[in-house]
Amino acid sequence: MNLFLLNRSDGSVAIMRIVGNTTPEVELSKWPESSRSGIVSFREISEADIPPDRTFRNAWKDQGSGRPLEVDMSRAKEVW
Repeated sequence: MNLFLLNRSDGSVAIMRIVGNTTPEVELSKWPESSRSGIVSFREISEADIPPDRTFRNAWKDQGSGRPLEVDMSRAKEVW
């Protein structure tokens, strides 16, 4: 199973798990245009890059290649 971090145009992120022999491009092409248009980039990540505590998952932000996801404190305050 491959994990991909999807960066959205609003600054939020999502995790996409792909099972089987396919690519993110193929899987994203199956999404409705309204959902797909908000994705600005994606990259492969590992399970270790995902914070174990999902309390503030709506405040996660991408720190760039090779770095784990981090909680954006200003967004976390809004979530709280």
